Amino acid sequence: MQYNRNIHIGKAIKAKFEEQKANGEITKKEFANRLNCSYQNLYHIFNSQDIYVSQLVKISTILNFNFLSLYQNDKITEQNKTEIKMALIIKDGNIIISKLKD
Repeated sequence: MQYNRNIHIGKAIKAKFEEQKANGEITKKEFANRLNCSYQNLYHIFNSQDIYVSQLVKISTILNFNFLSLYQNDKITEQNKTEIKMALIIKDGNIIISKLKD
């Protein structure tokens, strides 16, 4: 498996956020509150090329999009999509990574 290391993750997060904001799905205030950060920190995230995995998992959960998948060059099959969706789970308010059994 090859990985794409040329991702500007902040731009990808901003694009997904702006898309959901335009659709009325989330506001800047709600996004900042759910990330437990300030507006200034949001702009830092949007401008960052790198991000902690734990923060990326949290953002993926909030925006309902697996940003980790952007780093894969391989074609994602239907089976892989299912595994990715099931890997990010919120249980008792905590984000966990788990693979569910069929």
